[in-house]
Amino acid sequence: MLSLKSAIYIIIVSIISASLVSSLVVMNTLSTSSLPTEIEDNAEDKLLITTTIQARQIASQLGRTESVINAMSAFAEQIWTDTTIPDIPSFYHDENVLNNPPTDVYYDEVYERRLSHLYSGYKIAPTAFEESYQDSYLTSIQETENPLSHINSTVMAAINRSAKMDMVFRQLYEAYPEHVWLYMGYEYGFHRSFPWHGPYSRTYDPRTRPWYIGAITGAKDAVIIMDISGSMQGTPLTNTKTAMKSVLKTLGPKDRFTVLSFSADVDEWDNTLQIASPSNINDASSYIDDRSSGGNTNINSALLEGLEILEKHGTSDRTPMLIFMTDGEATSGITESDLILSNVATANVMGARMFVFGLGTEIDQQLLLNLGSQNDGGTVFVFDSEDLTDAMNLYYKFFTSQIDNAISWSWPYVDASGWGIVITASKPVTVNGTLLGVVGADLTLNSLIDTLADLQPSDNGYNFIFDTGNIALIHPSFTDLPIGDWQEEEVRVPISTLESSSNSFISLVDRVNLGIPTAGTVYYGTEKRVVAMAPIGETSMHLASVAPILEFLDPTTITALKGVSTFALLWLGGSISVGTIAALVLVIKFKEDFH
Repeated sequence: MLSLKSAIYIIIVSIISASLVSSLVVMNTLSTSSLPTEIEDNAEDKLLITTTIQARQIASQLGRTESVINAMSAFAEQIWTDTTIPDIPSFYHDENVLNNPPTDVYYDEVYERRLSHLYSGYKIAPTAFEESYQDSYLTSIQETENPLSHINSTVMAAINRSAKMDMVFRQLYEAYPEHVWLYMGYEYGFHRSFPWHGPYSRTYDPRTRPWYIGAITGAKDAVIIMDISGSMQGTPLTNTKTAMKSVLKTLGPKDRFTVLSFSADVDEWDNTLQIASPSNINDASSYIDDRSSGGNTNINSALLEGLEILEKHGTSDRTPMLIFMTDGEATSGITESDLILSNVATANVMGARMFVFGLGTEIDQQLLLNLGSQNDGGTVFVFDSEDLTDAMNLYYKFFTSQIDNAISWSWPYVDASGWGIVITASKPVTVNGTLLGVVGADLTLNSLIDTLADLQPSDNGYNFIFDTGNIALIHPSFTDLPIGDWQEEEVRVPISTLESSSNSFISLVDRVNLGIPTAGTVYYGTEKRVVAMAPIGETSMHLASVAPILEFLDPTTITALKGVSTFALLWLGGSISVGTIAALVLVIKFKEDFH
């Protein structure tokens, strides 16, 4: 029969064994839940240094694109001032109209369209044609007239001179093959793109595109206000919605915005200013589409609420502006024009520019004129709401006097030609202080994907790229998708969905969106990982790195941590060392053997 002392011996040995097993569990979980703060800080610092260096490497790649943009900009200015540069052939974008395509045109399997790699093509915006031709150009099934017979001699001369851009287009296209399109939009109202390719949409006007407007103006804070009172029912509201959504499409990564609608009361898409990310623009567009007409017209409240948002949330580094559209007189709230103007003057502490659009004939023209002129903007009256889109040129023209000569980067987007995710760099071109146009280059993200694969932060770590809209652009979960097959809904995924939705992760995102490189430890389920983020140059993109924290600890630290965990045992609610238990076991064993 087992003696009492032997039983005690077995129990103690069992406790020791269980404690040692428990210590192994502690050792395995220590790295994710019990690391000293200084060890976490050290791991964060190491990964942040690595991530910041890698972000600079990616920015260097983007610097190649900026070199392309600067070369195009310089040459565009040169050909406008140097008359000794010889003329070269110029080709219309639709080969079926003038029956004069470039001589080397062929069907390109990659671009999935007919191309010329020797020449560019030009496309004329509808508003560049003489007014009598614009409607038939837009509505005819096929262009049947010679479009060049419907433009003035100044535009024609500019088109011919711009063909000289092919000299620099060809060289840059060959030297920097990561760019799929090189182009320039002109204030004259036409667009030239290399390589020459098949027809554009007839409504295309480069001057209204985000890459164009984003290049010629600095950052904006925009409040867009639309009248949805009862008199807007039907066509006026439909056309107002179209115009409002066209304004949203001009916003870029540097801009913030919100949308208000009003009748007797004011409704907000958002009562703050939101980054003009694709997801926010889509959401605001849906808000506009969902508006229905009804009620009176409270102009005073709508304007004051818009100005209050700019006062509370505007910043000094962005141009504040208010875009206001109404078809009536003030019939609700404060209705006296002088009092409305006085209230607006008092409330406009940010100095917001106002662009005012009066629709139809039942409007207070003097009030709307004063709103525009007294607030450094302008007013346009549109008596036929179908002409509203053309009238928006007031808003677009404003930017030609607000030129920012820096290179701008667009939001990443899915290229319609099947090139996957691309981003656009653009820059204005001025001649003797006057805006000539904007040059642009589209860059695929294929090369960045390859770079990320080479920049893996650790054995089990990974990188991803996201934008300031907190949308993942390149992520390991996308690796099974061929770049040419990516669709917008597949890549427009919030990073919190793919990574962590914890407050610690979101706080890192918020900091890097302010341009601050940052790092921290974040829970992924029950595991703690180290995460570092850094801006990629002056773009709207950030690089993030994620890695198990143990992979950033040196071997000595790991060994020491293992030793500490091995000797940390729990004894009936109190601490007792392995050495003490072992000594007790030896004493009992000795007494039993030699009693």
